[in-house]
Amino acid sequence: MQEAFITAYKSIKKLEKEGSFSSWLSRIVATRSYDLLRKSQRDRKIVESSISIFKEGMSNPASNPVESKQDFDLDVREAITNLPELHRLAILLRYSEDASTDEIARILNRPAGTIRRILSESYRLLRLYLEGGESR
Repeated sequence: MQEAFITAYKSIKKLEKEGSFSSWLSRIVATRSYDLLRKSQRDRKIVESSISIFKEGMSNPASNPVESKQDFDLDVREAITNLPELHRLAILLRYSEDASTDEIARILNRPAGTIRRILSESYRLLRLYLEGGESR
């Protein structure tokens, strides 16, 4: 939870009332904990997806699971490049730089709620593209 304390240190100037320090710090720690939980769930889904691709390849010896995964990776990269610029930046920051929603909001100078909406729209657009319904 060092990240929570680093975040608190960096944003101590935002603390408005000294008396609310413990609740302010608790909220930062809770938020960081939720971020880590979401990240671990996301990582688990990626691993499960990779396992299912591998199992599918094993049950169908005519297909090579490594090639299937490589093709899928290329499809994902192509889908990301087809996203609108702001959506693409948000996705790349989230998954390439492992940035939190708040960090992306600061970098892109947008409210965190807007970033959550953009990420949600990006997931929907990626899903449509990968399912073959190329939509923009």
